[in-house]
Amino acid sequence: NFVKDKYNLKEEDLKKVPTSKEIKIPLSIFNETLGPLESIVKYLKEDLKLSYEEIAKLLYRTKSPIVVTYKNSSKKFKDRLDTKSDFFVPISIFSNLKLSILEAIVKYMKEDLKLTYHNIAVLLKRDDRTIWTIYNRSLKKNA
Repeated sequence: NFVKDKYNLKEEDLKKVPTSKEIKIPLSIFNETLGPLESIVKYLKEDLKLSYEEIAKLLYRTKSPIVVTYKNSSKKFKDRLDTKSDFFVPISIFSNLKLSILEAIVKYMKEDLKLTYHNIAVLLKRDDRTIWTIYNRSLKKNA
């Protein structure tokens, strides 16, 4: 398996994706152009065809910032997002309102998917040091 070899993962690590019927966010949607919230809102709106109200409820936000976020993401990134991914995060991770969107994603990838900082950085298209900082910030907020 390409991903298993590329990220030096064990078979059981590959299986650690959410199994419930809840919405799963493919990690491949993240890119250098859009912020994490912009990527998620664009994915939920364009690929899953959800309303602004549904997106706001799922992300524990109010509707108006979601509308603005979607409009901004559409201006910044006109193409379709890459939704072909081997890794997913469950939408329920965003229920902890103490954490930013990126902190919640990094914390889930580190603790539940057991990925290294480097592998998380590669998947999220961020610098390794940024991922380390974000993860440690999430630990402080949850302490």
